[in-house]
Amino acid sequence: MSKTRRIIFAIETVLLLVLIVSYARARISHRPLRRELGDLQAELRSLETENVRLKQQLRYLKSAENIKREARDKFNIAEPGEKVIVLPPGW
Repeated sequence: MSKTRRIIFAIETVLLLVLIVSYARARISHRPLRRELGDLQAELRSLETENVRLKQQLRYLKSAENIKREARDKFNIAEPGEKVIVLPPGW
C-alpha cells in the first residue's frame, strides 16, 4: 500500500469516527426530547378526551329541561307545590 493510500485511508477512518461519534451524541441528546414528546402526546390525548366530555356536558346543559333537572338535584330546588326532603349521608 502506498503512502498516499495510507494517508487517505487514515483520513477516511478519522472522518468515519467523527461521523459515528456525532451520530451517537445526537441520538443521546434526543432521548429526553423523545420522552417529553411521548408525555406531551399522552397529555394531549387526555385533554382531547376531556374536551369531548365537556362538549357533551355543554350540549346537555343547553337544554332548559336539563338545567332545571341539574338545579333541582344539586341545590334541592323544588317545583311549586313540591317538598324537598334532605336525608343525611348514609341513608
